[in-house]
Amino acid sequence: MKYLLASHGPLAKAAIESAQMIVGAVDNLQAVTVSIDSTLESTTDEIKKILDSCKNEEWIIITDIIGGTPFNASYRLLDEYSNILLVTGLNLPMLLELLMSNNKSVGDCKLQIENMKDTVISIVEKVSNHQIEDDSEYDL
Repeated sequence: MKYLLASHGPLAKAAIESAQMIVGAVDNLQAVTVSIDSTLESTTDEIKKILDSCKNEEWIIITDIIGGTPFNASYRLLDEYSNILLVTGLNLPMLLELLMSNNKSVGDCKLQIENMKDTVISIVEKVSNHQIEDDSEYDL
């Protein structure tokens, strides 16, 4: 299983660096960074080159936002490569879960992502210390 993160600006590279701080070195993870000078064609070519470097591998491409250049470039390649799962909404909790899970296939990862999509984003509101002491739900 290989992972390709694609984002506007340095988000993808920073996510890799942050994940490696937590889980250690990871060799199945690459990044594509779109800059102000990038085009849809140049981004598609860059992603294609990475995919072609490991043709027999399954890939999960995680992009930052749907409809952006990294997503659109990846989407263009779905018909050409049958071994890709395209996911949008790049975030560190999702990436860490995938890297630590030892999933064996794209299908396993797809199921894991579907199961975690409601848990990786939380709205947290401040509660008083009195509420925390009285409520065993908060484990501090």
